[in-house]
Parts: sequence; structure tokens; C-alpha cells
Amino acid sequence: MHLRAGRNALVEWLPLETIVFDGADAQSTVKVDCADARASPAGEIIAYGRRASREQFRNGRFRQAIEIRRGDKLLWAEYGEVHGADPLFDSPIGYAGRAVSGLFWLARSGRRTRSRRATTTTTTAHHETLQANDLQAGVTRLPGGIMLARCLGDSTEQVRDHLLRDLEGLAAGYARRGQRHCHACGRPDRDELSVRQDN
Repeated sequence: MHLRAGRNALVEWLPLETIVFDGADAQSTVKVDCADARASPAGEIIAYGRRASREQFRNGRFRQAIEIRRGDKLLWAEYGEVHGADPLFDSPIGYAGRAVSGLFWLARSGRRTRSRRATTTTTTAHHETLQANDLQAGVTRLPGGIMLARCLGDSTEQVRDHLLRDLEGLAAGYARRGQRHCHACGRPDRDELSVRQDN
């Protein structure tokens, strides 16, 4: 998937979760060119196996690549590969026994993100929720207007809800006021949006 946002645009890419079935050999690639976009919130949630059906990701391979650019400049990238029954799934420095991994990110141009105090308040407010739902989560602030929110859990719904709260908390009101939305993106009428899905 390749998304490109024009000047002053806002692009949202928050699709439904990807389920990696046992025996799958799959790759996910997301490339975002935020150019002079006002904001580019996006993310992916990956579910390994189907816990409700007692199916685990025992065999196969899943590769993931995410790149965020502003024009020709690479702002942030992450590349990963896991195999079925990979020790990382049970490792405390990996997935810590969780079957669902979520990553949302926000790229902003020309506007400051919330203060460090506001960010701390946002994450502290979710501490009880994390404990109650047995989630692990964290927020990272990077140069270039990039913020990352991660979450590990056993339910796609819980992971998505937590990450959406983080996203709204870190950039309250970044988009959703008086604007028309489609299922994958939100933008003012005059914005330019280009989405290309590579086969």
C-alpha cells in the first residue's frame, strides 16, 4: 500500500486487522509520503493465528515493512520478519506471549505535537486500562514530527481501542471537526489524496 498526501491534506489509514493464519507466507508493505500534509495518522494491527478458534501461528512466515517519507526524505522506517513458533512470541523483549500486535503512528508537518507533560498525562491515564486488560503499550516521540503508539494484547478490539485513545490523546482534534470522511481517510474538501495499492 502506497499513500501520498498533497499540500495541507489529512490522510488516515486505519484498516481492519490483518490475520496471519497458520501456514501463511505473507508480506505487508505500507509506504506513506506525507509531503506537506497537515497530518498523516495511520497504523496496522496484526493478529497471529486465531485465538478464538485455538489456532496459533505455528508454521509460516510474515514480513512487514513500514516507511514514512516527506518528499525524498525518509523520516522513519521499520522492517520485521517473524516465523511460526518464533521464540520472539513468548519472549519479554518480543511479543510477551500476546497474539495481537498494534502500531499506530502520526506524522505532522508545520505544527507542534502536544507537550511532554500532556503526553505523560495521556499515557498515565491508560495505566489502569492496561492492567485491567493485560495489555502492554508505549508511546515514542521521534524527530520530524513523528509519534508512535504500540500495543500488545490478545484481542484486536482491545488493542485497537487503546491505540485510538492514544492517537486522539496525543493529537486531540487533529482531524475530525467539520470535515467529510471516507472509510480509510478523512480530509477537507480541497485536499489532495492519492492511494495506490501495489499487487
